[in-house]
Amino acid sequence: MLSSIQGFLQRLAGFPLQGSLRHKAFQVISIYRSLDQASGLFKVQSGLHCPSHCGACCFSSTVECSELEMLPLAFELVRLSQADEWYARAGLNDSVGRCAFYTSQDGNGRCHFYAYRPLVCRLFGYAGNNDKYGRLRLITCRVLKEDYSDQTEAVLEKVYKGELIPPVMSDLVMRVSSVDPWMSREIQPINLAFRKALERVLLNNKFVR
Repeated sequence: MLSSIQGFLQRLAGFPLQGSLRHKAFQVISIYRSLDQASGLFKVQSGLHCPSHCGACCFSSTVECSELEMLPLAFELVRLSQADEWYARAGLNDSVGRCAFYTSQDGNGRCHFYAYRPLVCRLFGYAGNNDKYGRLRLITCRVLKEDYSDQTEAVLEKVYKGELIPPVMSDLVMRVSSVDPWMSREIQPINLAFRKALERVLLNNKFVR
């Protein structure tokens, strides 16, 4: 996954910064790369991990993100000449339904573009946030709580005591939002956010050569 992100950064670096849109994609994917490193370290330290081929969170019909978060994927699909195909797929479940990029067959699910997934997909189950008293707490998922209850409780306690520090959701949202407050102002269904990001990239490519 990190190699996929590194390749994306190298490809973007070889193009002009078209109206700064490519630069924004570069900034977002750089944040994703640093987040993956932080969350990977937290998973190793905590011992928490998702069950193999789970996909419970991916099956949700309420996965949401900003247009800005989908910008790197939009650029990548244009590069792969797959923009039309995925724009149409996402349109089938525009503002409702499961993410167009997740498929499941015989109980085995996968994300087609895992390296380009938005913040909520990267943070779900392994992120922290501050409670009303400013204390850091771990926000984890139902599956981890049920299938690994003892281990999860132990990790929750360590986070509460400050012995383990997960990536902080609010900090990462702010980092991404600072790249472009306008494109990140609205959180919306992932399929819709992707279509808007792709439309912006295609329109930008049309007028900037």
